Amino acid sequence: MLVTSSTNRNKPIYKTRNGDLRFSLEDSANSFHSFVHCTGAPPSSLSSEEDISQDKSWIYRSCHFKNICYDLREKEFVIFQRGEGNTNSNNNNKNNNNNNHDHDHFHAQKEMDEALLRENTISHNKYSVEHLSQLPTSFQSSLSIGGINPRWTWGKGEKKEGNIWAMEWWSKVVTLNGDGGEDDDDLKSIFRLISDNDSDSTTNPVLMLYHAFAPINVGHLVWDDFLPLYTLKSLFEGSLPSLKANNNNNFKLFRVALENDLWATCEAERKGYEDGRPVGSLKNEKTCEANMKKFFPLMGVNEPPPTNYDFELLKADETNSNSNSNSKISNVRYACADDAIAGMGQLTDHCLKLHGWSSKDYDSVCNLGRGKLLHEFRNFMLANVLPPTPTTPSGPTQQTKTKMNIVFSTQSSNSPNRNLLFGKQISFLKTYLQANNLEDVVSISVHRMSNEDVKSQVKIASEANVYITACGGGAITAMFVPPGASVILYYDDKGVSGLKGDKIDPALLDWDYFNSASYLRATWLQISEMNDDGKLDLFTKIIGAEVERFLSN
Repeated sequence: MLVTSSTNRNKPIYKTRNGDLRFSLEDSANSFHSFVHCTGAPPSSLSSEEDISQDKSWIYRSCHFKNICYDLREKEFVIFQRGEGNTNSNNNNKNNNNNNHDHDHFHAQKEMDEALLRENTISHNKYSVEHLSQLPTSFQSSLSIGGINPRWTWGKGEKKEGNIWAMEWWSKVVTLNGDGGEDDDDLKSIFRLISDNDSDSTTNPVLMLYHAFAPINVGHLVWDDFLPLYTLKSLFEGSLPSLKANNNNNFKLFRVALENDLWATCEAERKGYEDGRPVGSLKNEKTCEANMKKFFPLMGVNEPPPTNYDFELLKADETNSNSNSNSKISNVRYACADDAIAGMGQLTDHCLKLHGWSSKDYDSVCNLGRGKLLHEFRNFMLANVLPPTPTTPSGPTQQTKTKMNIVFSTQSSNSPNRNLLFGKQISFLKTYLQANNLEDVVSISVHRMSNEDVKSQVKIASEANVYITACGGGAITAMFVPPGASVILYYDDKGVSGLKGDKIDPALLDWDYFNSASYLRATWLQISEMNDDGKLDLFTKIIGAEVERFLSN
C-alpha cells in the first residue's frame, strides 16, 4: 500500500471536478516505489513476418501497476523505481532495533531493466531487434491504452507514421535516489485514491486507465470500451481479489485523451491544444459526452470519468480540511493509486478486424470461447441499472412463464437502410398468431429505444423472449435478453455504407459478438427482401418455432 493503514475519516478528502474519483491527502509511505506485472504479449522477435523492425507486440499486452501516480503538473502518469543511494531517510526506527535489518536501500528493478536493454538484443533475419518485455515485471515496456480501430493505419517504414502507433502507451519512469532531491521531496505528501466509503481504509479501488474507442456510436461505447474494461477487470481478478467484490467501489475509471486526431474518436477534428485543453471543433467530444453520460450507469458509474485534460481536485468537505493541510495543497504534485490496470488493444469484440463491413471480417472469430464472460458482462451491467430484488436475486434474467413476450426495436439505426419500422412483420405476425389461436399466449410490444432511458431499455430487453432489431450500434439493447431468448437481427445485404456511399459486402454487423454470446440465440435475416411474401412467411415460421419452444417449457 502507498501509506500506512488508517481511517480516512480525519484526513482531508478531495474529489475530481469531473467523474467520481475521491482522494485523501496523506503523507506517503517511508519506502515508496512501484512494481509492474504484464501479461498477454507474444515474443515479437519470433514473429514469422519478414519485417519485424516495428515491434507490435504491445497491442496484446495488459499490465497491472502497483503504486502509480498522476503528475498534476505535467499531466501524465508516473511510476517510480529506486536508484543509486536510495535509503529510507524517513524511517525513524531503523536505528532503534539492532535486529531489524534495513533493506529499504535495496534496489534491483533499475539494474534489471538496464541489463535487459544491454543483454536482450537478438538478431532475426536482417534485423537486430530488442527482445523487450518477455520479463513481465520490466519497466521498459508498452501497451495499447485503448481498443484499436482497423480503419486506422500502421504506416510504412521505420518512422511509424501510421496513426495506430498513437495508441502505444506507457507510464513515465522516475528514478528515486533517496538523496532528498526534488523527486523525493515531491512524494512527502500525496493524494491517495480511496473508496467511496470513508470508513473503509483497507481496500482501495483499482484505477482502470483507458482511451475511448469511439463513443460517438453507442455500439462502440459498449462493445469497444465497456466490454474491454470488463474483460481487463476479469483478467486481473486473480492477482487483485478486490476486483471480485460485488459492488462497484472496487474500481474507478480514468480516460486517457490523446492529442492525435484519430478518426471517429472523441478527440477527432480538434485544431490543437492551449494550456493542455482542446480547442477547435468539439463535435465528437460533445457527442461522446452525451452518450457516456447516458450509458455509463451500465458500468455502475454515474458520471463520465475524468481525463488528463480536465483532471482537477476540489475539497469534498470543508470540515475534513484543516489549517495544516491548506498550506500543503498547492505543493502536492501526485495523485496516486495503490493499483492500476491498463491494456485493451485486443480486448474489444472485434480484435483487429472490423465489425462486419468487409468479407475479411468473417475469416476469423474474435470471441470464440468467450460465451461465459459475455454472459457475465451482460449480468454485470444489468445489475448496475436493475439491482437484484428478493423475488429476482439475479435481476430479471429469466423468461416470463405466463406469456411469451416479443419485442420489436424500431428505427434503431440512423442509417437509411437499417432504419426499420417492421410494419409488415408486425402485421403478418399478428395474422399468424390469430390464425393459430396464439393471441392469448403471445404479447407484442414495439419500442424506439432511443426514446427510452437506459434503465427502461434494459428492462424491456430483459423481459423479452424474442427481440427483433436491425443490426448495428442500436442493437446493443438486444444483449440484455434473458438466457435462452432469441434475437433476430436484420442486416444490410445489398446497401451502401453510411460513410461515402461506397458499395459494401453483406454487413452482419457485430456478428462476432452475437454468434459467440452463447446465452442467446442469434438469427440473421436480409433487409433487401424482408417485405417479400416468402421472407415474411419465413419470419412468421421462425416466430412459430419460438412459440413452440416456449410452450414446451
